[in-house]
Amino acid sequence: MSFSIVANLSNLLPAEEAAFLDSFYGGSQEDLRWLRQTQSPRPMSMTGLHAAPDFRSMSEGQAADAVSMEEGYNETFLYESHGLRVPFSARVRREMDAANPGLMAEYVSSFADSARRRLLTSAYNILNNAFSADFLKGDGKSLCATDHPSNVAAQSNSASAALSFQELEDAIVAMRQQQGHDGQRLGLRPSVLIVGSALAPLAYQLTNAEFDAADDRTAVNYIGSLGLAPVVSDYLTLSNGWFIMAEQAISRGVLRQNVFMGPAPRIENVANTVNDSQILDQIDQETGSTTWRGIFGATSS
Repeated sequence: MSFSIVANLSNLLPAEEAAFLDSFYGGSQEDLRWLRQTQSPRPMSMTGLHAAPDFRSMSEGQAADAVSMEEGYNETFLYESHGLRVPFSARVRREMDAANPGLMAEYVSSFADSARRRLLTSAYNILNNAFSADFLKGDGKSLCATDHPSNVAAQSNSASAALSFQELEDAIVAMRQQQGHDGQRLGLRPSVLIVGSALAPLAYQLTNAEFDAADDRTAVNYIGSLGLAPVVSDYLTLSNGWFIMAEQAISRGVLRQNVFMGPAPRIENVANTVNDSQILDQIDQETGSTTWRGIFGATSS
């Protein structure tokens, strides 16, 4: 995914601006297609609407019955602000420019690396905290829980299980059985398997169409035939944690990161100080999810 730079880079020299942009956009963003990045003018607290009920039987010439649209739970996103400031003297910059004209541009590009790491860390912390009681969602439950309340019954999108062929198959079935608040079948189909680095070999093995879980050449890999794509990230640090997400959840931006300001470093002069110049940058952002449906997560101790 790409992030919008909303601050002004015009006070950087052309070489410094180019170095920052090349480093930020050219560096590895991981596979964040499951995360919707948007811009919003203020921290967001939202109220969702439950899906409309099923169509009702009506006779010829009869007007359709009116039904009320039921509001969902309020959802508040986690607001964060992060900054970085490095002061230096004008003499240091002059000496840097004289010794190596590109050195300051390289230093500015390192701000891009720091900004990218910050955004990736915040994004994946949505999943790292998916089971935490300290990060409850609008329904009073963590993102992945066994007892999400609904009108039909408590619903689960969580398991305490290590990643395996059988557990992944069970998770896919559980996602397909997820219902709307009023019991509608949602038709969810997982499209990605998200894991950390330690589970990468197993994730690629399980999602490979040629993988044979029964070690029997006549067996068919049910999971591999679904086209489930592995997403591996060093920023998913939840011990033994793994997640599947439905394409509907991805396209609708169920997991979101809203960037209000930055990343965009600037060089400023600071009057009447020993260090009379500084590089500084700030990122104001919020992260969260709009619903738990379309996500299934598991972890084991």
